[in-house]
Amino acid sequence: WVCSQCMYNVSLLHTSVATNTVLSSTSSVFTFLFSLLLTGSKFRRWSCIGVILCFLGCSLVAGQAPVDASARAVHTTWP
Repeated sequence: WVCSQCMYNVSLLHTSVATNTVLSSTSSVFTFLFSLLLTGSKFRRWSCIGVILCFLGCSLVAGQAPVDASARAVHTTWP
């Protein structure tokens, strides 16, 4: 875990935060595929459904239109 966090922080030097967030959020897809291909794990229907749901959730969040945060910010004026 520590090694992966260090690599994540190092990767921020070379890519954008948005790219890292997408890769990090979809890591379950890569983990599932690599476990099937490299370790010969058995294909399990529930694992596949979980990965699909995770990917759909990431897609929903990524597909949201950006919100103008300044329009909903609390504006205060100092005397």
